[in-house]
Amino acid sequence: MTSNLVESQNNVYKGIRGLPITAIVKASYYRLATLFTKRGHEAATKVNSGEPFSENIMKFLRVELIKSNSHQVTQFDRDRHTFSVRETIDHKEGLPK
Repeated sequence: MTSNLVESQNNVYKGIRGLPITAIVKASYYRLATLFTKRGHEAATKVNSGEPFSENIMKFLRVELIKSNSHQVTQFDRDRHTFSVRETIDHKEGLPK
């Protein structure tokens, strides 16, 4: 199983795997520092333009918002954060009994 983090690290180590450990540490430090700077500028640009989330996150939020329209939340106790969620559509509707 891999993740984006693993893929990012593999990208950092590409071409330096055969070097001595000190050279690998130094190279990965500078490559990651460059990556963090680049991504930091991209994030700052998005936030300053009024878009606090990436396009992938916005897509995910839109899908979840559509799903949430079929739920009704009733809060019972504000202090204890107790609530009930009821789905307003019947998934069994139209199915044989």
